[in-house]
Amino acid sequence: MKYTVVFDFGTTAVKGALIAEDGQMFTEQSVNLKLLLKDGYIEQDPQSWVEAFKSISNTFFKQVPKEMVANIIMSGQMQDVILVDKEVRPLGNAILYSDGRAVEECKRLRKVLGEKYLNETLGNVLNETFAIPKIAWIKEHEQERFENTFKVLFSPKDLIVARMTGAFYCDTTTSATTGGMNLQKQAWDEEILDVLSIPGDKLPKIYRPDEVAGMVTAEAEEIFGYNRGTKVYVGIGDAGASFFASGLISEGQFNVTWGTTGQIGLISSKILPPTEGLWNLPAMTEKKYINVVPILNAGNVHKWIASFLGAGKTDYAVVSKLLQENHKKSGLLCLPYLTGERFPIVDPYASGSFVGVTPNTTQADFVRASLEGICFSVRQAIEALGVSPVTITLIGGGAKEKAWCQMLADILDSEITVLEHAELLPAVALAGVTEREPEEYDAYIMEIQEHYGKQKFYPKKELQDYYNSCYKKYLKLYPALRNVFETFHE
Repeated sequence: MKYTVVFDFGTTAVKGALIAEDGQMFTEQSVNLKLLLKDGYIEQDPQSWVEAFKSISNTFFKQVPKEMVANIIMSGQMQDVILVDKEVRPLGNAILYSDGRAVEECKRLRKVLGEKYLNETLGNVLNETFAIPKIAWIKEHEQERFENTFKVLFSPKDLIVARMTGAFYCDTTTSATTGGMNLQKQAWDEEILDVLSIPGDKLPKIYRPDEVAGMVTAEAEEIFGYNRGTKVYVGIGDAGASFFASGLISEGQFNVTWGTTGQIGLISSKILPPTEGLWNLPAMTEKKYINVVPILNAGNVHKWIASFLGAGKTDYAVVSKLLQENHKKSGLLCLPYLTGERFPIVDPYASGSFVGVTPNTTQADFVRASLEGICFSVRQAIEALGVSPVTITLIGGGAKEKAWCQMLADILDSEITVLEHAELLPAVALAGVTEREPEEYDAYIMEIQEHYGKQKFYPKKELQDYYNSCYKKYLKLYPALRNVFETFHE
């Protein structure tokens, strides 16, 4: 039996897993990480990633002989700035994706190149969290560190790949979040680099995620324990891994993620016109893109109504019980914008609102309207993307509320597939890449989703007229209340 080692480098933890040839997860381990927060900057010590990788790897070698490890493939946080010397030793802390210090550098790009050029080139709206402008910030404020830099890397996984193979690569998905890659050409843009005076030879080569970056070197064998000659893949940014495991492979496939906030991803052959909040990322599948849009309100609304009814205690059981009551079609509508909204409504001042309260409105009506509001928001976002879904998968903590999943199927009038154990799927999906050709990915993803469990929800036809009527009214609420929201913030 051969195994693939899969790692995911997040901001709070490094996770590793051993995946057998048949797609079974043999074991998994994790090591927690610390964020370094100072003067508004957000950083992390790259050596902590290296030590976590070594620690987890040593644990694996106690469970299976290292000769049984055939492949290493990784995912990780994107948009980081990691400076290393020729020996691949980190030069100071890494600047993380959420650090927005490069304000002036972005202003310079906009002034010299213009929004039109930047949008068309990047396929995404430039912002201060992008990595390339932050390299220019380092060049300006930490000149000695920049001059000592041999390469700049953009994900912890790329640092480990370089340490293991001696090769410097960045995957296409992660590269799209740096603010320096021409999205269509999938190559570094010389105009952007020239404006910021960043030498192109300091950047890694851009490769597809499922390409082999190299083999474990003799030096890496001594340090990390893996057999010399073990294949190491380029790997992919964490968002790309999650969407790939969710089944975003073929045209028209959608994924909805319900965490505290929400996310809607679509696989397509098109780069959507760049707008604030929308991401266009190269997919694992060649010549395909992931169009990703955020919704700021999802699980937070579920938690709010559970806390409200629980008198300060978050009681999801109360919510579940009330959702079991007969659907009496109250007509109560909820704008779920507890924290403003980013897509397709862009308004930080928008707030949660109920319309249609009567003397007969019950707690169950408030619960149902709150969660229906999220479903209407998802429907509006999907319609704004302008693509009819072929399939829709659903993951995230909110997917545990099965009545809510059914509600989404009813409001979208589409079959919804809820993926169980979704936290395990990215690792298993990435392991499959090492043993298969791209044309086999779709069948493999379906196979592992079946194995780890999924549940289908089908729309109830008797609710279609009611929900269509409610949705038409829902679309009128925000335009009618927009000025009211602004008044409260004057």
